[in-house]
Amino acid sequence: MNWAIVARFFFFWLFILAAGALGAAAFAENGTERDAFLIGAAVCGFVGAAGALAAPKRNPAGTRFREGLMIGVAIWVGSPAFAAIPIALSGAHPFAAYFDALSALTTTGMWLEPDVVHASRAQVFWRAQLSWIGGFATLAIVAAVLLRREFGGVRVRTPSVFGAGERGVAPAIGRLARAFILPYAALTTASAALLFFAGAPKFDALVLALGSISTGGVIPDPARLSAYPPLVHSVLALSATFGAISFFLAALLITGRRAKIDEESRAILFLIPALAVIFALHSGWSGFSRAGEHAFNAVSLLSTYGWILGDAPPLTPALVATCVGGSVISTAGGLKIARWLTVFRRARRELRRIAHPEAVSPRARNADALGVWVHFTAFVLVLSALMLVLAAGGAELPEATTAAIAAFANAGPLAQAPDAPYAQAALALGMALGRIDTVAALALLSPAFWRS
Repeated sequence: MNWAIVARFFFFWLFILAAGALGAAAFAENGTERDAFLIGAAVCGFVGAAGALAAPKRNPAGTRFREGLMIGVAIWVGSPAFAAIPIALSGAHPFAAYFDALSALTTTGMWLEPDVVHASRAQVFWRAQLSWIGGFATLAIVAAVLLRREFGGVRVRTPSVFGAGERGVAPAIGRLARAFILPYAALTTASAALLFFAGAPKFDALVLALGSISTGGVIPDPARLSAYPPLVHSVLALSATFGAISFFLAALLITGRRAKIDEESRAILFLIPALAVIFALHSGWSGFSRAGEHAFNAVSLLSTYGWILGDAPPLTPALVATCVGGSVISTAGGLKIARWLTVFRRARRELRRIAHPEAVSPRARNADALGVWVHFTAFVLVLSALMLVLAAGGAELPEATTAAIAAFANAGPLAQAPDAPYAQAALALGMALGRIDTVAALALLSPAFWRS
């Protein structure tokens, strides 16, 4: 295990947090709050610099899945302790500060103390930044580390322009991050500009863009979506769609390269209108007067953006859509479209085999059925455990189910976090597992994982 490479990635990540804290300090409304962010920036910068100098230099070539997975764990579980410093110094309880930082970095968007979130622009902008950089880390780490059949049952072909190479996982993360940063920033900038011209104030447009591209669900106005005109909702839906489809496709489109729509993105573009029709039929068909609301809710749930416009849609299809999630290489949460497609294909093959046991069927390509079923089983088991913990705290079944799915699928705005501390700890664990990838996280419990 090359711990030096993991440490160097983590310390570099702290520099990114330090820069973000300085940016949030610019929006501070008083000296006390400004000092909180400056202290957070100083701590992150000092620890990052000291650690980078102290960590031994190692050749990153040849680093394997273990190092890549531990880099993800360090970013999504370790770094929230540092990102929580400005939040805690601004008056939040230490655990609530860590919970909020973890929620932002995993692009979940569930807050324990919403009053603190909206107490100032600096607090809102800090969480929006964390969601944005957490979403960017998700793209690079998943593309470089987690595209393995044994850890999800699917293999997504990386376009040559984003080729990760074979020199090791750690260099692949760096190469993909450099390839993704400009398209990711360009999409965010375009979204912010469109939101501003659609009627959102400048600061709100920036925060909404950061929170929608990352599907983190950060909204600056306490009145939520009702504070903005319908045209803003349309731009948010478009931005969240880009957050849900394959980022390979989005990056190729934004850079003007030739792109062919992939299977996952086609499925998402099919599911959005289908889910909108289900919502419309449930609410009682009234023409197209509420078509925009239903379409927005469909996008929001599938992308795990998490906000609902207008009346709440039917619970069952809403939660199922949230569990489905977006593309594998996206900022969205959930089980991911590719795995569901593989599950359906495998089920169809099994039914065909039962009906025609002597038939010869071609072998499925780019998929490993066992890996998909293992991931699906782990997803259901963890989700069930979260529901039991929440129900043990007194939550009714619909509330427990919604909160568990909101945390585990990284779609936090769907539900309010419970008051029980152990339930909050369970949701924090669920957010981390949902972002790390359940089966890959379970590998941490295997002794073979740690052997040299």
